[in-house]
Amino acid sequence: SRPPQEQPMSESMWATGLQNAGDLDSDDVCCHVTQVSQYQKQFQELVQQLSKEFQNAFKQVEPRQGSKLHVLEVSCSPQSELTRQATNMGYRAERFGFQQGDLSTVEGRGELFRVIVQKQPQNLWFSPTCGPWSSWNNLNAAKSVSSFDTIHRQRLQHLYQIALGVVLFRYQY
Repeated sequence: SRPPQEQPMSESMWATGLQNAGDLDSDDVCCHVTQVSQYQKQFQELVQQLSKEFQNAFKQVEPRQGSKLHVLEVSCSPQSELTRQATNMGYRAERFGFQQGDLSTVEGRGELFRVIVQKQPQNLWFSPTCGPWSSWNNLNAAKSVSSFDTIHRQRLQHLYQIALGVVLFRYQY
């Protein structure tokens, strides 16, 4: 027997999902959020800030003529496997890790954005820190108020990484 067909998601449902996920570009005509948490607001502000930084890089840097990168691996270790394997297979791949720039700073992100504009990667691979959002930390946060507070602080400290992921996804898309 054939599996049942999934019903297409309505535009209203799609926009509501985007709004709930913190997407600033969702259609607010069909979405009515009664209260935005301070964390959603902080996240939205970070996405706006990083988007402006990226737009500035597009204004200031000229794309390099010639061959583009196949893969740019962002926020990775100096010996990351993805870039190594892509290079071994003959693809043009580079890493942008902490040694190339600290992505928690405007300067570090600016360098990343310059590399993206210049080298025009076909594929971006972004590896944000998983610790604050890991399953283990979800379990640890439930152990005590103190643990919850510690993990919550770590999440706030790394929120810029999630905002950067949104900005990079929009570029990739």
